[in-house]
Amino acid sequence: MRRQTLTPQISQNYPQRRPIDEVSPHRVFVKNTAAEVIPPYACLRVTGTVETGGRTTLLVEKPSSVSGEFVFNGPYEIPALADVGVGWAYKYEIVVMLGTSTTPTAANVQYKPVVGSFAIVEGAGPFVVFGVHNAATNAVIGRISGGATVERGKVIT
Repeated sequence: MRRQTLTPQISQNYPQRRPIDEVSPHRVFVKNTAAEVIPPYACLRVTGTVETGGRTTLLVEKPSSVSGEFVFNGPYEIPALADVGVGWAYKYEIVVMLGTSTTPTAANVQYKPVVGSFAIVEGAGPFVVFGVHNAATNAVIGRISGGATVERGKVIT
């Protein structure tokens, strides 16, 4: 009879982890272009790309306009550009977002970026907020929808 050795992931319940430099379909590397720290769950406007450490990285800023492409920071601050300024952001699907001090009026309400702020506010925009999230003060949970409304399988812009 022969004994078979199990892999460490099975025998010791270790998860198989992706290398840190592997890009996830849900998140991307971002570089802070400002001289200020980006807070957790911040709304970030994409301004371009740059190669950082051999990886393509999105350049992001505090929203200077309500139009453009947006991503949301994760649960960690991104240092200012002078300090390194690189982190992760989420580019689609359901994410936690930094809202304002007001509670969403209802579920599935459209939100938009606030110019000059990392927060989002209720109004016609590219995000749909489902409600309050307990991750942080003023955190809401929702998705990046691109500003279109979907009705029974067809997109209404």
